[in-house]
Amino acid sequence: MANRIWKITKRAALSRFFCGKRHKCSGKKVNIVMHSGGNMNREQKRKISAGLMVVLLLFVTIGYLRKAEESMATSVIAQMPQALTSLKNGEEKVIYLTFDTAAGECYVEEILHVLRKQKVSASFAVLGDWIEWYPEEARLLRESGQGIFCHSMHHVRYTDLTIEEALADAAEAKTAIEGFFGTNCHYIRPPYGAYHVQLLNAMEQLELQTLLWSVDAQDWKQGISSEEITERVVSSVKPGDIILFQTNCAETALALEQMIPILRQMGYQFAKLS
Repeated sequence: MANRIWKITKRAALSRFFCGKRHKCSGKKVNIVMHSGGNMNREQKRKISAGLMVVLLLFVTIGYLRKAEESMATSVIAQMPQALTSLKNGEEKVIYLTFDTAAGECYVEEILHVLRKQKVSASFAVLGDWIEWYPEEARLLRESGQGIFCHSMHHVRYTDLTIEEALADAAEAKTAIEGFFGTNCHYIRPPYGAYHVQLLNAMEQLELQTLLWSVDAQDWKQGISSEEITERVVSSVKPGDIILFQTNCAETALALEQMIPILRQMGYQFAKLS
């Protein structure tokens, strides 16, 4: 045994290091076939699979967190005060004709005549100042029994005012309108439809919900015909829509005469805001 020479190649040494085996020889180089490469491939595959699983779990977690954030954002938005643009009630085909009282020419008498003739309920957004500007038309409107709600006192854009100024204007209008018409106002349509969230909150202090519209008849456009107004409303209307008209436009009353029978044929009913 003393005369035996142990020799090992570099390759064998490496094999011995990785595999933990002893290799003996009798004066000859020992040829060793290393199989550790296959084992390393399996190990790599195991590590890659584990890595992919981690990445997959990461994507799933991110997706879950994103959905949770979106759900929370939706919940927060749902809890914020909203301006009404429609009043859909199930499948009922009910629509709401609304008229903003305004300065300039006044066609309230003609509009009321058509509504009375067609037996249609509607609502008027009244300016506090308008009651003083047009006392006779205001009296006719009061006697008509149509719906009444606020349209501010002085028709100043609320977004140009401080919250306190807008609140004071709305409070003054509510007092004047309720006092003259003998009815409670539950809605306010801010001038020009201009508002922001702080204004919505402020109006709720007066128990007024901000109400806008979903269809603008655009009867205020210069040169527009009654046929064009009718076509615009009839082609756009959906159940629950709040339709906006003005009281200072010459073609509005005639357009109402044209569109009301068509809307009835389409199955729509008319209601006033309460």
